[in-house]
Amino acid sequence: MAFHSMQHLGRREDIEGIFASVARHLAPGGRFVFDVFNPNPHCLVRDPEELLALAHYNGFSVAARYGDFRGTNTSTTAGRRRILV
Repeated sequence: MAFHSMQHLGRREDIEGIFASVARHLAPGGRFVFDVFNPNPHCLVRDPEELLALAHYNGFSVAARYGDFRGTNTSTTAGRRRILV
């Protein structure tokens, strides 16, 4: 899921709906990759770590975190993007 699409959803229930739909359609052993940006936390209502918690709560585990699509920035705090595998 690219281009920060998940961040356009305002309600936790909507995000959980995405996780549920992906889980139904994902092949066994498949991976769900989504892209979110890492804004200044003071500008957000939602805690930046909430997507990680929601993924875990809905049966997903995060295998890797990246700060860009080259995979060169694996820091959990640097950069404006979050790419989760």
